[in-house]
Amino acid sequence: MEFNSNPKKYKKYHKVRYKGLIRFNQLIFGKFGLKVLKHLKLDTKTLIFFIKILKRFLKIYDKGIKIVFRVFPDFGVTNKPKDIRMGRGKGIVAYKVCNIRCGTIFLELINVSNKRVAFKALHLCMQKIGVPCKIIHFECYD
Repeated sequence: MEFNSNPKKYKKYHKVRYKGLIRFNQLIFGKFGLKVLKHLKLDTKTLIFFIKILKRFLKIYDKGIKIVFRVFPDFGVTNKPKDIRMGRGKGIVAYKVCNIRCGTIFLELINVSNKRVAFKALHLCMQKIGVPCKIIHFECYD
């Protein structure tokens, strides 16, 4: 029996079917999160863009706020060159994508002292994502 160091069996995937239970539908790390209300595919460029937007906005108010993404781009999307004929197999992996089901919380904010700042930051992301989203807020009654 041979040991496989790669956790994924295949480099090139087929299309994903959205079946089964919804995971990641409750806040774990912070008190504020962004929930997606439609199926979505986010690539690495978009995730980096969100980090850039949030860091730029949050550094004005508080530098202790941390951003947690609960999704990871692990799905390879293949692409063939422009001038190739039909056949000759599947193309090479062009970029990575994370498939997000509806009802999934994909972004959380930690160490937020001001509620208004968190809502503004998450509203910025909602405008840029392009699908309907909902801001989730966990209130702790101590």
